[in-house]
Amino acid sequence: GDFSLSLGAWGSKSLMSPHYNELDLSVGATWKQFGLTLTDYYDFSYGYLPYNEGHSLDVGLTYTVSEALPLTLSCNGLVLGNRYGDDLPLYIQLAYDFSIWEIDLGVVAGGVPMKSEYYETDQADFVNLGISAGHEFEFGSCTLPVSVQYNYNPSHDEHFFGGGIGFYFSTGL
Repeated sequence: GDFSLSLGAWGSKSLMSPHYNELDLSVGATWKQFGLTLTDYYDFSYGYLPYNEGHSLDVGLTYTVSEALPLTLSCNGLVLGNRYGDDLPLYIQLAYDFSIWEIDLGVVAGGVPMKSEYYETDQADFVNLGISAGHEFEFGSCTLPVSVQYNYNPSHDEHFFGGGIGFYFSTGL
């Protein structure tokens, strides 16, 4: 149908830093080309409580042009648990996804529209240019996505390599 709900869990482990060790839980809804997602980003290097130390609650809105043109505009904002005080970080991203030989590939360009302590910018700036590759292994209504990615933050001239594995259930209504 045109409407679906999803529950997800995603984890990552930094090999270079004591931080950026995540276990993220999400719930999402999609209707036609629009999406709404709530994600609890949990950096377990800070401990579970208090909430604002290791957690951040993100609200994400997406719009995908069409299946024929898989260009997605997303806007995400941290609304709770932000360790950066009054800063309400907003992130806007344009992504294009495609597949070659059953491997899902993506390119992204994302940035912040204003100064942000969270993203450590003094003004609007690009903070993410990236490419990713992944594959989803499906087992009935369960999916196990595996991915690798390279990201570049031109605002800070930083390079990041990452990999991820997840697990989620999805049901159509």
